[in-house]
Amino acid sequence: MTLSGAKTGFRAFSSVCSTSDTVYYSIQAEDASGNATGAWETGYGTYSGANTLTRTYIHASSNGGAAVSFSAGTKSVWIDCTAARILASVPIVSASAPANPFVGMMWTDADGITCEYFYDGTTYAWLDMGVVTNTSGAYETGSAVLDFGASPGNNEASVSVTGLTSISASATIVPSFSADATTSDHTASDHKYASAIISLSTSAPSAGTGFTIYGRSVQAMQGTFSVQYVWRN
Repeated sequence: MTLSGAKTGFRAFSSVCSTSDTVYYSIQAEDASGNATGAWETGYGTYSGANTLTRTYIHASSNGGAAVSFSAGTKSVWIDCTAARILASVPIVSASAPANPFVGMMWTDADGITCEYFYDGTTYAWLDMGVVTNTSGAYETGSAVLDFGASPGNNEASVSVTGLTSISASATIVPSFSADATTSDHTASDHKYASAIISLSTSAPSAGTGFTIYGRSVQAMQGTFSVQYVWRN
């Protein structure tokens, strides 16, 4: 969908989005007087190029939830906090993965494991610590321990993850803290908010071997934290 300039009092997509940014959007068709015609759509899309919005997932619409084939004329398009985005924070409880998931959707399965639907730039997948159901490609998961040392601690810590014989030099790696993790030094509550003070990054992967996870904090940290990771070739 090609976007024109912003309405008076509003900003254009180009002023807040860079190419490849993803957004939750709403579209409303309007007549010559600016009144809604009844054709509308909300969803999750990508600002795929200059003044271009690609509608990736449709959350709701005047076409029964499917993409709307808008007729010629004026449409208002804006970045929105859609109902689907708000509800994404409330896990859907079911034995099987929900149909037509969207990025950010939460799902709790019959075993009580909560997963979030995410996109790594290549593939959409359900992700949780050690539990991934992917739509394509092969994911591997695991965990490691960052040790900032005894008091007074350190601002930086790292841990090498090895033994990954199938990892490639171009693999995508995503490290994170799990709110349910614990170590001998830190509780689940500590891990829940760890990402607010500890930044995680990884080295480039070494083919057939693994990678290194780095943790850095502005203030000195003490003891060990559990870090989960997921990688995909």
